[in-house]
Amino acid sequence: MATKEEKIAKIDEFLKELERLSSLNYKEGQEYLYALLARLKSFLKLIFSDGQARYHDCTGFSISSGYETDEEKQKDHLRDIKRIERYLIAYKEELQFQNEVDNSSTKLNKLDSKIKEKKLEAQRRQEVTETKFYGAAIEIIDRLRDELKARSKINEEILEIKKDIKEIKDFLGKLF
Repeated sequence: MATKEEKIAKIDEFLKELERLSSLNYKEGQEYLYALLARLKSFLKLIFSDGQARYHDCTGFSISSGYETDEEKQKDHLRDIKRIERYLIAYKEELQFQNEVDNSSTKLNKLDSKIKEKKLEAQRRQEVTETKFYGAAIEIIDRLRDELKARSKINEEILEIKKDIKEIKDFLGKLF
């Protein structure tokens, strides 16, 4: 399937052909118009789900009685070309709008994925921060425990020294 840009370019081609066709009189341009309409019908069916209805909308020609003058036939011919042009311009604008909407949706989807990535990164950083905090708290607790153990050892040594001093005093007291 063609991209929207390719579809828009094809509509531009049809519009150029219609512009050339409008410079011809109805007798010269009639066969050319029929060939263009056949291609247009196929094109509209391909690019739009309701292509058949769109074709009928833009080719709603007036039925001639057969008793029209050449001037009236030329006016009808130009009016029909202008009608097709108006519809093709509307279809082109619709495709351009859809293209803009698609581009906006794509940009939004990219932004959504970036937001999700940033949220995950923020969550990961928060978890790392919490881990570091708890790690620091555990390290402080370990150091305090080591200090308490060291103090306990010091207290035991002090008690031993006091005991030794007492024994020395008792021994010296027995000597004198």
